[in-house]
Amino acid sequence: MAVVSISEASRLVGKTRQTLYNDRDSGKLSWTTLETGKPGIDTSELQRVYGQLKLNPVGQTMRSVNFDSDADNGDAPVNPTVHAVLESELKGAQQRIELLERMLALEAAARRQQLESQRAELMAKDQIIGVLQSQMKLLEYISPVNPGERDKQEQSRTVDMPTAQQDSSQTSGRSHGWLSRLWRRAA
Repeated sequence: MAVVSISEASRLVGKTRQTLYNDRDSGKLSWTTLETGKPGIDTSELQRVYGQLKLNPVGQTMRSVNFDSDADNGDAPVNPTVHAVLESELKGAQQRIELLERMLALEAAARRQQLESQRAELMAKDQIIGVLQSQMKLLEYISPVNPGERDKQEQSRTVDMPTAQQDSSQTSGRSHGWLSRLWRRAA
C-alpha cells in the first residue's frame, strides 16, 4: 500500500498527530520514511491499528466538519471558511461527474459506431454469399454435373505430350495449312 505523511495519516484515521506520535512511542504503531526522508506511515499499518480508513467514494480523504451548532438550533450560521471549502469540493465533484458522463457518452457512441460497422460488414458478406449461391445454381442449371460425364469431359480435354508431338510432326511435313489442302482437293 501507499506510505502517507503524518498529517495525511491523521486525516485518514480521524486522530490528531499527537495521538499518532503517542501510539508510535508506545509501540502500537510503526512508522517508515517517505522518499523525501520525512517520517511516514504505511496505509496498511493505519488500517491494522485503527481499522477502516475514512475515504470518500472518489478516493479522497473526508474532512470532518463541525458546524458548531446545537442540535436544537438549525438556523445557526455556517463558518464561511468551511462553507467555501465545501462549495469547492462540491464543484469539483460535479465537474468529475460531468467528465465521467461525457466519457461514458463518447464510449457508447464509439461502441454504436463499431456495431454499425460490423453489421454493414455482415450484410456485405451475406450479399456476397447470396450472389455466389445464385451463380452456383446457374452453373448447375447450364451444365448438370454427373461424375461419369465429368471424367469423360476431362479425358477428352487432356492431351498426352507424345500424341501432341506426333500430330505436330505429321503436319510439319506439309508446308501449307488447311487452305492449301482445300485447293488440292478442288484441283
